[in-house]
Amino acid sequence: MKLAQNQLNDLHSYVNQSLRDIRNGIVHAQGSSNKKHGKAGEMAVARLFNFRDENGNLFDQNGHACDIPKSVAERSNLPKEFHHDIEIKFYEKKRKTFLMGDAMKKMQKIKNGLVLIVAFYDQEPCNVCDLQIIKIEPCKHESDFDHMEKIVAFVKDKSNPIKGFGGTREKVKKENKKLKTARFYLNDNSNSKSNARQVQLCFTPNP
Repeated sequence: MKLAQNQLNDLHSYVNQSLRDIRNGIVHAQGSSNKKHGKAGEMAVARLFNFRDENGNLFDQNGHACDIPKSVAERSNLPKEFHHDIEIKFYEKKRKTFLMGDAMKKMQKIKNGLVLIVAFYDQEPCNVCDLQIIKIEPCKHESDFDHMEKIVAFVKDKSNPIKGFGGTREKVKKENKKLKTARFYLNDNSNSKSNARQVQLCFTPNP
């Protein structure tokens, strides 16, 4: 699904207002500039589709397993076919692969129904140029997700080294090549210094 031009104009206005609010300290957003841009995108999309909590405030995704829970989507003006748990991304228009977060959690969400809303900008976040709504379908070969879950378990087992021969990074690269799907792959973001383990699910809608 794509937006009508008047909706895109509204989104452009909402993003720029959110960027100003963050810059002026009205809205608190931590982290890098990319994370602050992402927060502005989330706020703008929430306003566009009227994602609100029980008190009528714009829904704040902090602390939730996904950006917008299904219960909130059901109260929004989003078409009914997209009333599932929702992830929101805000990327430069040339971006082809989307980072979905914790692989195990997101694979379970996709199995139960997950919608991705991606707002795009041209060079600078203030130049909003497009928005796409994608209902993410699971792998046609169910064995792919089963296989990826085993890889995630291997990475999160701290008895396995991260670097070097037989390490988790080498394992993830090798096992990604065995997947039948071209839409999903795994990225090992583990920290070798702290031994913290993290595996991200990556999604390419049109490989």
